[in-house]
Amino acid sequence: MIYYLARQPEPFRTYLASPASALGPPAEVLTYEELRSRDLPLGQTYVFSDLERLSKRELEWAAKVWEALAAARVPTRLLNHPRRVLLRYELLAELHRRGIHEHTAHRITELGRARLPVFLKRENTHAGPATRLLWSREDLIGAVCSLSRSNLPVRRHLAIEYCETVDDLGYYTRYRAHVVGERVFPFSMRVSPHWMVKGTTATRPTDAQRQQEADYLEHNPHEDWLRDVFRIANIEFGAVDYSFEGGIPRVWEINTNPDAFSAPWPARVPFQRERFAERFGAALHAIDRAGHPHGDLAGGPGHRPRRAVTPSHEGVQIVRLRHPPSGRDRRQWQAQRRATTSISQPVRRRRKPLVHVEKGLKTLERHVGGRRLKRLRKRARRLDKRWRLRARLRRLPKSVRRLRAARGGSPVAKTLALRLALPALWALQRRRSAGQRS
Repeated sequence: MIYYLARQPEPFRTYLASPASALGPPAEVLTYEELRSRDLPLGQTYVFSDLERLSKRELEWAAKVWEALAAARVPTRLLNHPRRVLLRYELLAELHRRGIHEHTAHRITELGRARLPVFLKRENTHAGPATRLLWSREDLIGAVCSLSRSNLPVRRHLAIEYCETVDDLGYYTRYRAHVVGERVFPFSMRVSPHWMVKGTTATRPTDAQRQQEADYLEHNPHEDWLRDVFRIANIEFGAVDYSFEGGIPRVWEINTNPDAFSAPWPARVPFQRERFAERFGAALHAIDRAGHPHGDLAGGPGHRPRRAVTPSHEGVQIVRLRHPPSGRDRRQWQAQRRATTSISQPVRRRRKPLVHVEKGLKTLERHVGGRRLKRLRKRARRLDKRWRLRARLRRLPKSVRRLRAARGGSPVAKTLALRLALPALWALQRRRSAGQRS
């Protein structure tokens, strides 16, 4: 069983609703908000996607869920560690530092180091650029001011240096390849006369370009280089967009939640969709078997996971599922049932309510009497059910003199004062009984 975790679940749900899902293993899509209200069984495969769309706090919480799943003794396959994955800014900076790229990305606070021309783009989205190519410092400052006047989050934009990837015929070519576990395979190749190659700017290729795309999809010539890029980015599930500048590959971005089955497929290459669906399904089968020690499909028919991870707003905890196994695993399950493993912050337990309040009021009623105690007794029952007595008992005195002063107060104060004065009244009763005997 594969659990696909995403902020926007529509891309993978589109795949599950398509006929291509019949070629892959059973899978389920969960949003990060749904994780807080359900158990995650161990021994399965989990894909953490949409990491670029999560905030820092959400990334840290997702990392705790990852570590809880990894710390369990049951083998569980996990893809895309939330702390180790390099997002767009970190990836371009790392490739530039290693000398693989000449272009890099800069934050808004680092515009003085940017090599012109640049274009501004949102850091956590995969839409087109927010501006045109900016060739001067004045244009760059004006674009930033325009974003600020439009009430857009300026600090979440990046200034990405431009590199010329046009070929001899005046076309820009963009390649896209997917990675699923250890497998890397191509997805598409698009050409456009515009420097930003998107679905809206792509044009129909020539015969030579169509043959080039067929060779690219059939032979996967950039597999080794793409494998190194995904290894540097610590990404095991996603799609990369790249181009070539003078025969040297240049990475633009990596999407950890790629959309491969919702957009219309052009009929340029015969059986392109079927070939990709076969590769995608085979790769999902490979990562689904990898999580089980014997290579079987974890979560298949008859499989009942014994333990699960329960995320919540307060922390992450490994819990035991209620259904017990049968046969030889019974003793092992009973041994695991006695132990409890907590990860991150432990789940808070509610304190027990105060007891013997009614008994104390009955004793007071014998010695003090009165109708007020009967009314206060009913009031104490409500307070005892609402868990309020312990917090208010700490604020009230413990002497009989304060009890007399509290007679003019509210019924709550009277009840709590009586509760605190109970030991003193008992001591007074013992003294009187001892004096009568003597």
